Amino acid sequence: MVIGRTTWERIRGASLSHGVAPISAIVSACAEVLERWGKGGGKFVVELRELADESTLPLEIKPTQNGTWLEACLGIQRQLETRAGWSSGELESIRQFNVQAFDSEARDSIVVSFQANVCDESVQIDWQADERLLPPSKTDAMFQAYIDLLIWAADGAWEGEIPDVMPISQRAVREQANRSAVAVKEQCLHHDFFANARQNPDRQALLWNEDGIRRSMTYGMLSDRALRLASLLVGKGVRQGDAVAVTLPRGPLQAIAVLGILAAGAAYVPVGVNQPAARRDKIYRTGDVRCLVSAGSIAAGQACSADIPVISVDDDLDLASPLSHPQSVLADSLAYIIFTSGSTGEPKGVEITHKSAYNTIRDINTRFSLNEADKVLAVSALDFDLSVYDLFGLLSVGGGVVLIDERESREAPVWRELVRSMQITVWNSVPALLDMLLASADVDEALTSLRLALVSGDWIGLDLPVRLRGKTKECRFIALGGATEASIWSNFFEVREVDPSWRSIPYGKPLGNQSFRIVDGRGRDCPDGVTGELWIGGMGVARGYRGNDKLTSSSFVDAAGCRWYRTGDLGRYWPDGNIEFLGRADRQVKVNGYRIELGEIEAVLRQCEGVRQAAAVVCEAGGTAHLAAAVVVGSEGVSDCAVLDESIGIEDRAGEKEAYEAQARIVEAAIVRIMNIAIWPDAGATITGLAGFLQIAEEYRPLLELWLEWLIRRDVLTEKGGVWRAGRRMGQVLNDSGGLADNDAVVKSVERRLSEREEEYRSILRGELSAAVLLEDAILSPESLSVRDTGTIGGLERIADAVKKRASSAGKPVEAALVGGRSGVAAVKLLAHLEPQHIRLTLLDASSSMAEAARVRLASTSHHTVRCERLPDGRVPEPHLYRYDAVIAVHSLHRYREPGAGVSAAELLARRGGTLFALEHDALSPIALLTAAVLDRGFADLDQTRREARSPMLPARRWAELCAGAGFEKIRFGRVDGSNSFLIEALCSESRPELRADNLLGYAAGQLPSHMLPEKIEILPWLPLSANGKVDRNAIAEAFEFRVASTDGERPRAGMEREIAAIWERLLSVESFGRDRGFFELGGDSLLATRFLAETKSRFGVVLPLRQMFESPSLYQVASLVEELQTEVEADMEEGEL
Repeated sequence: MVIGRTTWERIRGASLSHGVAPISAIVSACAEVLERWGKGGGKFVVELRELADESTLPLEIKPTQNGTWLEACLGIQRQLETRAGWSSGELESIRQFNVQAFDSEARDSIVVSFQANVCDESVQIDWQADERLLPPSKTDAMFQAYIDLLIWAADGAWEGEIPDVMPISQRAVREQANRSAVAVKEQCLHHDFFANARQNPDRQALLWNEDGIRRSMTYGMLSDRALRLASLLVGKGVRQGDAVAVTLPRGPLQAIAVLGILAAGAAYVPVGVNQPAARRDKIYRTGDVRCLVSAGSIAAGQACSADIPVISVDDDLDLASPLSHPQSVLADSLAYIIFTSGSTGEPKGVEITHKSAYNTIRDINTRFSLNEADKVLAVSALDFDLSVYDLFGLLSVGGGVVLIDERESREAPVWRELVRSMQITVWNSVPALLDMLLASADVDEALTSLRLALVSGDWIGLDLPVRLRGKTKECRFIALGGATEASIWSNFFEVREVDPSWRSIPYGKPLGNQSFRIVDGRGRDCPDGVTGELWIGGMGVARGYRGNDKLTSSSFVDAAGCRWYRTGDLGRYWPDGNIEFLGRADRQVKVNGYRIELGEIEAVLRQCEGVRQAAAVVCEAGGTAHLAAAVVVGSEGVSDCAVLDESIGIEDRAGEKEAYEAQARIVEAAIVRIMNIAIWPDAGATITGLAGFLQIAEEYRPLLELWLEWLIRRDVLTEKGGVWRAGRRMGQVLNDSGGLADNDAVVKSVERRLSEREEEYRSILRGELSAAVLLEDAILSPESLSVRDTGTIGGLERIADAVKKRASSAGKPVEAALVGGRSGVAAVKLLAHLEPQHIRLTLLDASSSMAEAARVRLASTSHHTVRCERLPDGRVPEPHLYRYDAVIAVHSLHRYREPGAGVSAAELLARRGGTLFALEHDALSPIALLTAAVLDRGFADLDQTRREARSPMLPARRWAELCAGAGFEKIRFGRVDGSNSFLIEALCSESRPELRADNLLGYAAGQLPSHMLPEKIEILPWLPLSANGKVDRNAIAEAFEFRVASTDGERPRAGMEREIAAIWERLLSVESFGRDRGFFELGGDSLLATRFLAETKSRFGVVLPLRQMFESPSLYQVASLVEELQTEVEADMEEGEL
């Protein structure tokens, strides 16, 4: 490119007239263009040299922020003068130079190189770019912008703002994409529903299953119930614009509540039934909630510390007269307030008006022709904004909403059956839930009724559209995006085919009456292909955050004549006007000086064949940031993995009921004694009163509730209005004085031991003693109890027989893994049926102390090929991947927090053609209430379904479905010998992908620069999810173990610190650590902590509470506590002497 004489003279003259050397203007123009097409405000390194001189001058340039062109040029000139020691006159004399510009955060990547040859009459500029980093289209646009800026400099106002150099053609494409105005009648969110109810009162509005029976509610019935609730609310003083909270489990009552609140002219505020009390109170206060709509069964537990009236939607409606019609409100009135998580830990209440939400719903319904024949499965929670479309999208067009039970909120096989049986046509969820549905669909025709899949809220895997099409070819796949702050969705993209060049599913273009900008750090629109922050404008933008003006003003801005919501998400425009989503801005991290977008790493890994999901994280260890990634191998359930045979065992359960009753009488008597129920007040007690009376630690409240509910079912207690009193059988239980198990030696030994440990149980409930002591009890530990169970004994014999047959067939020992093997009690029983030539056993357990105990126990067996190792929860270390001929799980799968987690881990352990053998119980035994339930604190940490069922157990068929979903085939299950144990056998598919970390790193190295390569890649059984079904990256980061230098931090100091350190080194098998390191950080667990506390008592004469080990776990803190306790003991002794 040649800048001709006339133009060059004007540029040169303008430069000199402002005291700027022409070279400074040329370099400034380069810097401005690079900054605009770069990272927005980043620094660039320019190497400048005269062609006649071999020396180079490296300069780090940061373009002027929001300054004038003159200030930019003078800034560059000052750098040239200062760094090179050149005068302005010397700068003016330079005629030839070469510039190489690259991002200072990636110095190995030259972005642009150009050479300028300046003469009196013209300037010749040669511009080159690395096509690996800059495609030709972007290079051409940059060069044209560079030339345009120099030409502008010839006559422009140097004291004014630097002109916008984004190409006009690109701006025209954006404007066309944002030309989304459509005529929409401004009306309230609930208006169409009540109109449909008047016109078609007998049409089904809500459908659900209850106790295996299909239920439904018509539009007329739903309208009547909603208007009755509205009447009650108005009677309670609720007025237009007031906020009314809804706390109800999933089901028809939720729909009644929401519609009733809106009919009263108020805004609904959904609050999940499992919200912690402290967060619930914050929502009530921040939301200025005037009333709470709940149900009688849960209302007492949802009360706020503030005096908020409560309406029980299941008890009070029949007594109310319905309003004749909904209260009249303006479309600009608030419809709902949804609270989302805030970065400060405080919930943020997003205020959405009727007009805003209705605009989105109307657009989707019109665009995709939703009508009265459609049904949607409502899988999203009410406090997640996808539920707004589930409810109002279908009720607005006369369609049906199929509801699921709270216990089924993560049960994909239940969803699959509902899709089939209810002929559901619309699926609306985050990607992870669609993934679960597809994995559960082992019958090809199960999903054929679906015609529309709306997928949003998180990264969408490139495999999802393909897998959906494999299940139902007529279903349209619509990717949507947006924010809660912009009324559900703001953009869409229909995926017809997945382009091989895509790294992720495109974000698409705006929905009706909505618009987008992608903005850099200086508030300018980013050119095509340049990453910036996504801003959403238009009718969907929220009012702001309830009661938080400061946050509202920073997140919602006025610019270019429009109000915009700053999403905090990153994206970039494609030349065709589509947007590519690149993840959260707060997920752009800095590692080793390089700024890295984690989403780009994830997108590359997802393209690798065999990868189903990927997540990149940054882990902190020893003050250093480490880049890591986790992937899930693409192993989806296939159509031939249905249950083949249920006849492994004989269905003879004679005597089981009598055995259960004997256990139950012992356990109820023990619980009554532990809780001192005999001295409760005659008037009864509330759960809060009981917790205070018994001094129950907060973490054991769920266990207390579990015990109370069980005693109610046993007629030992009764409950009314939140007050517990003695029940019909209380006298009988109090009069039982032992001897209840005369005919059962096992149960009799349990009865004696429970009596001996009553005071210890009370100490556990108070948080003074670790429940882990039960793990070392030879009678009460769950593994000791399980191997004395006839079903377990019979199941182990069957597993041993299968292992023998496989070893005989293969002519070599079977490589077997015992998952969740605890201290090896079950392993001893199994090995007793096998010879060394039959099996090489590896016992795996999440607890290092358990694995060590197993090593000691198994050392005395004749099997010299037994290994005992730790298998961390949530991952399978590389040496164990795809290794075992047999994976054995003896009552261990149910211990995982998510029911499918153990099955997925087993699938990664098994080699192709390997077999899973799993023993499980189908119900919780009474004795487990005083063993497993205590260890797991009332099962409060399990998935929602089992937590609410108060039991970790699942029926055999459900475990078989989970095996199918994980990719196992030829699944068989059946009850063992008339017990409540059942055995599952499942075969690992011969076609299962077998990726390893080095394969993935090699693939990534071909796609990413070296500074973006993860240090570690883990193959995980699953990616943990948050409550809303999104990937929980904090939980993923915990799966990585980056070793820090053994000398990190200050060494333990002489005295108590070194004594405690010596104990830890022995207990934890670690060497040399700093005084800031924590017991649990170094690999300790509750059982090892209990042993440590016992040693401090015997050695130092002090009782260190377990709770303080969790609150102050660092070595120096523990040593200080021990010294303080010693001082107190010595002081007490001195007082005693006096």
